[in-house]
Amino acid sequence: AVEPLRCYECSALLGTDATSESLACLPSTECSRNHICAKFVLKRANTEILHRKCGPPGICAILNFELRRDPSVRLKECSVCDRDEC
Repeated sequence: AVEPLRCYECSALLGTDATSESLACLPSTECSRNHICAKFVLKRANTEILHRKCGPPGICAILNFELRRDPSVRLKECSVCDRDEC
């Protein structure tokens, strides 16, 4: 059996304090089966928020699809990885 991944789980405002970005992402949490670690940035007006969490492999496509309904929020970047705490 494949061990479940451990991913950081957090949200952080970007541009305010770069050091808090990594600190806010502890501790890591165990994902459910077949989930991967996702890291994405949502942009709304002048604010950018970094999110890290477990998610399904297609999370970037899912987010893109869901955000189409809300023109005020944009998915600025999104990446996934399949290693612990990446």
